[in-house]
Amino acid sequence: MRKPVIVLGTGAGFLALALTLGGGLGPVGRLLAQNKSDQSKTDQTKTDQTKAESAAPTAAAPKKPSADAQKKIDAALKAIADAQDSLAKEGLYDPAIEPTSAFAVTTGGSSAAKELEQGQPVDPETYAGLYAGFIRPDLKSKLTTNEQGELLYNGKLVQIYPISKLKVLYQERADAFRRVTSAAGTTTPASTPPAKKEEPKTAAPPAKKEETKPAAPKKEESKSAAPKKEESKQAAPKKEESKQATPKKEESKDSTKKSG
Repeated sequence: MRKPVIVLGTGAGFLALALTLGGGLGPVGRLLAQNKSDQSKTDQTKTDQTKAESAAPTAAAPKKPSADAQKKIDAALKAIADAQDSLAKEGLYDPAIEPTSAFAVTTGGSSAAKELEQGQPVDPETYAGLYAGFIRPDLKSKLTTNEQGELLYNGKLVQIYPISKLKVLYQERADAFRRVTSAAGTTTPASTPPAKKEEPKTAAPPAKKEETKPAAPKKEESKSAAPKKEESKQAAPKKEESKQATPKKEESKDSTKKSG
């Protein structure tokens, strides 16, 4: 008769005990083996996740605007707040989110709160603001979600303006923006075509050196032409005129003398 043996240890110890007592893998042994296998898979998954997280590159911190740009942003927000007050006084602005819907203000106002009450679509910024949790406190109790995580207001699905209306509003705002910026003498990315990238100029190939062809030897003009017959410069010597004329026969001076 086998005596019961109490073994304290890990799952491997219990597995060994089961094999000793049962002579094989009974239900308990198979369960312990399965548990050990599942634990090994879990540990391996955690190890892989840790390696993946350590290998992932660190996200760079978002770049912040310069002081000059931030100053202009603040001025733009102040202008939107002033326009919002004016529209509200004229009954053209009844928001459903806080603190503002810049889209509604820059497109002439909207009555988002009334639209929600009537189950109508709202402007895109109000739609996003509702999902971001910026609903007006006095309207918050009527906002719920369904099983798919979609927002409901008074049990009706919150929707955004149809595409046709969005196109009209965006076009009107774009026209107004260009009108304002052109009056201020500034240019906008929408009105300025992108600059063409200059293609890198390839250096012109070096000019081929003209090979100096050896000049063909000029045929020597027959300078050594047949010597011109010297004109008979040395003409035949003129016969000396008989300067030495025949001596005049001396008149017979002698005769005269003789006669004297």
